Amino acid sequence: MNMLKKIVLTLIYIFIINYLEADDSWKIYKDSEIADIYITVEPEDLEWIYNNVESDSLHPVTIFFQNEYIDETLDSVGFRLRGNTSRSAQKKSFKLDFNHFISTRDFYGVEKLNLNGEHNDPSIFRSKLSWDFFQEIDMISSRASYAKVYINDEYYGLYISVEHIDDTFLKRNYNDDSGNLWKCIWPADLSYRGEDQENYHPYYGDDRPYELKTNTEQNDFS
Repeated sequence: MNMLKKIVLTLIYIFIINYLEADDSWKIYKDSEIADIYITVEPEDLEWIYNNVESDSLHPVTIFFQNEYIDETLDSVGFRLRGNTSRSAQKKSFKLDFNHFISTRDFYGVEKLNLNGEHNDPSIFRSKLSWDFFQEIDMISSRASYAKVYINDEYYGLYISVEHIDDTFLKRNYNDDSGNLWKCIWPADLSYRGEDQENYHPYYGDDRPYELKTNTEQNDFS
């Protein structure tokens, strides 16, 4: 009887652990319906953001996220512009950061949301089709779904919510996530520049085209 009790308790423990560690991030990207994302920001903060489009400063906002599986409000979420050419476009792209102001917090296993305005694609379809295709062929890639974005109750348009590639993404997709994650921005061209690490540091003005996002303490560019 004691042995049976131990087995039952062990099974219950395993079930609880698996339940607590369950990955619910799919609920954000399940695109059986278009999500609604309401962002509430102080008007002066929004004005500052639009007057300083090159800044990555994060401002606190409250968001309401609703789709088929989620109906939740979160406050103290970081909010800023994102992208490159989209910063000067009429329809801008945004980033939501759930753990910037509240450390270690996530939203259904996701720490950041990228809301892409797709200003250079009137169909708002090309990148979504690409992400879906990658998922279909089991290629490790970002997930994406559509969302209607409202800021201070004003409709800003249809956006594509694209999964952010970070350490959380690596843990979810790789058995060994200990390697370096790089963010390549212009003018990165992936060209070989020899064995000297300094050759991969900033080589166009002060911009660093290869930005190390993990293992930053080692700072190994080899």
